[in-house]
Amino acid sequence: MSPAAISDPKWTTVSRRLVKPDVGRDPECMELTPLDFLFTDLFSSYLFLYKRGSEGAEIGALDVDGLIRSLSKTLVHFYPLAGRLIKNPEDGSVRLHCNDAGAVWIHKRYDGLLSDVLDESNFQPDERFSGLADTIPRDQEVYDPSGRPALIVQVAEFQCGTTVLSPSWSHMVADGFSALHFLKSWAEISRGESISLVPNHNRSLLAVKKACKPAEDCSSLRSLNLTPQTACRKLAYSKRRIEELKAEARGDGDGGARLSTASCFLGHLWRETLRAHDDLEPSRRSQVIILVDCRSRIQDFPAGFFGNCLAMASVGANVGDLLSKPLQFAASAVHEAMRTVDEDTIGQLIASLFRDPLCLLAEPFDTTHTLSCSWMMRFPFYELDFGSGIPTNILRNIPSRTIVEMFYVFPRSPASSGPGDLVLVAEGDGRILSKFGDDQ
Repeated sequence: MSPAAISDPKWTTVSRRLVKPDVGRDPECMELTPLDFLFTDLFSSYLFLYKRGSEGAEIGALDVDGLIRSLSKTLVHFYPLAGRLIKNPEDGSVRLHCNDAGAVWIHKRYDGLLSDVLDESNFQPDERFSGLADTIPRDQEVYDPSGRPALIVQVAEFQCGTTVLSPSWSHMVADGFSALHFLKSWAEISRGESISLVPNHNRSLLAVKKACKPAEDCSSLRSLNLTPQTACRKLAYSKRRIEELKAEARGDGDGGARLSTASCFLGHLWRETLRAHDDLEPSRRSQVIILVDCRSRIQDFPAGFFGNCLAMASVGANVGDLLSKPLQFAASAVHEAMRTVDEDTIGQLIASLFRDPLCLLAEPFDTTHTLSCSWMMRFPFYELDFGSGIPTNILRNIPSRTIVEMFYVFPRSPASSGPGDLVLVAEGDGRILSKFGDDQ
């Protein structure tokens, strides 16, 4: 979408309001964990596209008034999202004030087609489409004295009958798993059902434990120069191609049979990224960082924990080895890095975050070619039925500022492909990303 698109006179703001929990609660200050502070000032945002069910229908694809009512009920269970992030002006510390101030709700309408302002095949993130630009100061260091909202929801209706639902949430409050947990629960309540997984808001579960031994001190976190993201590409991979990669990576044995789909694909992606960097010497080190959800890796940890419960699995190797050896070499390295993330790793990470968030990476961050991957194939993006059907497409709407290539792997829309297909969203230098192509 072009920079001027949202200021087009065809856009109308129908309403702007705060949606508060249906049942109030006493205010409380929720202490944030070291993992939460990894994502200071970062908002996550997605677009969910819903198409009108029948030609000529007078109503849009979503019941907007019904969404407001069900959101109010859902916030009773997910009350941190109705709170405010408060920054202490003296020391810069941030706390989550659960005060039922409400989620920001923006309802817009466009007198035209969705395709006039949004290219689904080549979508470039734009914060104004999500309501972030109207709500959060461009200077991310600026906090309103009343606090920063934890959740912003914008609904946009188009003349073609498509409705775009755009939730944006503070990553300090929730990781992707928790955000989709909230959205799935909202959809369940919208359909008149009970939520299938009750959230747990006990963040003390991830507090630093006295028995935890901090990692060896290091100084890999320095003044990193973050620059505006230059390009974003969306690539499609068919089930057939994924099966070919799995067969290549697993080979004829030697442990390859244990490799997961994620390990095989991310190993392939690692190698393809290096090939796109044709200026890397064979002796240069390269590392891949994979964000791993840790809820199932901590003994007796609640599945419904709401917050950030992520660890960084990382592994490094020589560029020459990665490109000259079979795919199984890279896939096995990725597999082993993810496998070894356990409760001790997570405790060590939490303790080390007070000094250096990058301390536990496999390689020195500032001297190594690095890419980051998030495997989101199991997230229930296409289970978000608010009563009129599932979304026809989802789009990541986060203009990143990064110094490495970022890759996000999503399930492909059931409307456009069969089960097992995936979509890769790549963010990085446009010159590098231009060398990637759809791998059908």
